[in-house]
Amino acid sequence: MTLDIWVALKSIFLLFIITDPLGNFPIFLHAMKNIKKEKRMSAINHAFITVVVVLTLFALFGNSIFEFFNVSYQSFLIAGGVLLFFVAVSMIKGNKESLSGNPKSFGVVPLGIPLVAGPGAMTMTVLLSETFGKLIAILSILAAGGLMWFTFKYADRLMELIGENGSDTVTRVMGIILGVISVQFVITGLQAVF
Repeated sequence: MTLDIWVALKSIFLLFIITDPLGNFPIFLHAMKNIKKEKRMSAINHAFITVVVVLTLFALFGNSIFEFFNVSYQSFLIAGGVLLFFVAVSMIKGNKESLSGNPKSFGVVPLGIPLVAGPGAMTMTVLLSETFGKLIAILSILAAGGLMWFTFKYADRLMELIGENGSDTVTRVMGIILGVISVQFVITGLQAVF
């Protein structure tokens, strides 16, 4: 089985957009502002593990879930496209949910789930797995998780570099791109049905 580099890069980019670490790191900084560096790293590591495990389960067993509930891939493609569209609209509008949590478990909830590995990321993972294959999906999960880890680790420096306005701008641009992609998912699903 050969690995198509361009397909892999496209998948990583799509998952990076939907997990949105550049839009989420200001939230991470706000929630962790009074937390020591060691506990911050613990939260980041827990978030990485949570994101990789949850999304990998969706990549491996998403199709089995469809079969269990007697749902076609085309239906999920359409529903996933609609769901991703609403996530894109939320990104464009710049909605940020208020977060609170115990620093010990913050990396798992809410940072890992649902902030990074939310419904949109789960949907995207299943779509990538079914469209490009499980290997590409899992490599994309690992790469996107690694990018998230790197972004949160250097969140202080990134905030100094691009500022909160820069982070908001990046999130909105990625939201527009995701919106276009989500519409294409719906079109592809409808074409398969009709």
